Amino acid sequence: MPASAKQFLPFVREKFPGLANNTTIGTARNGYAPEEYRRKVSERVLRIRQEMRIRGEAMEGIRPTAGRAQLTLGWDAVAISGELERTRSCAAG
Repeated sequence: MPASAKQFLPFVREKFPGLANNTTIGTARNGYAPEEYRRKVSERVLRIRQEMRIRGEAMEGIRPTAGRAQLTLGWDAVAISGELERTRSCAAG
């Protein structure tokens, strides 16, 4: 997108100068890579997914499943709350 190109292209030019020319070709007119390039990338990703036997949607398996318990942070919140309260009362005099 044109807005992200303002951030992305300077990064590419600085960190990957050899790629900068290739990147600016597709974004110069409308912010998108050329249709032919996008088609080739899609075909390549599909071929790799087939070779690796990766099925389904791209985000499948990444979403959290329902029913998992919230993890703890490893401390006793009640004890910490009490400590904070004692600290406040000591500071107040």
